[in-house]
Amino acid sequence: MIHKFFVAFIPIFVAIDAIGLVAVFMGLAGSASREERRRQGFIGIFTALCVGVGFMFLGKIIFVALGITVADFQVAGGLILLGLAGRELLNVGPVDREATAQRGSIQPRLRAAGQGLRHRVPLRRLRLLR
Repeated sequence: MIHKFFVAFIPIFVAIDAIGLVAVFMGLAGSASREERRRQGFIGIFTALCVGVGFMFLGKIIFVALGITVADFQVAGGLILLGLAGRELLNVGPVDREATAQRGSIQPRLRAAGQGLRHRVPLRRLRLLR
C-alpha cells in the first residue's frame, strides 16, 4: 500500500514542483500582510485537497461516463507540451510582453522572471559547448 502511494506521489510532486512554487508564492505575496499570506496559502492548500479527494472518489466514475481513457490523457498531454515547446522555439506571442500586461498586476513580474530565465539558460549551455 505505501509503495503504491510513493509510486503515485513522487511523479506528481516533481511535476508540481512544490519547492519552486514556495518562492513564487512568497514573491507574489510579498506585499501582503502575514495574515493575508497565511489565509491565501490555506485557501490554496484546501482547494488542492478538495480537488484531489474529489478526483480520488469521483474521477474514475467521471472518466468512464465521459469515455476518457489513460491513452487520451497521454495524447492530450503530449499535444499540450508540443504546443508549448513550439511556441517557445518559434517565439510566438505578443511583441512587447511588458506593454500588453496591465500595470500593477502580477503578470509583468512573472513575465520578467520568465524572460530572465529563458535567456540565461541557453547562454550557459553555449559556454559549456565551446
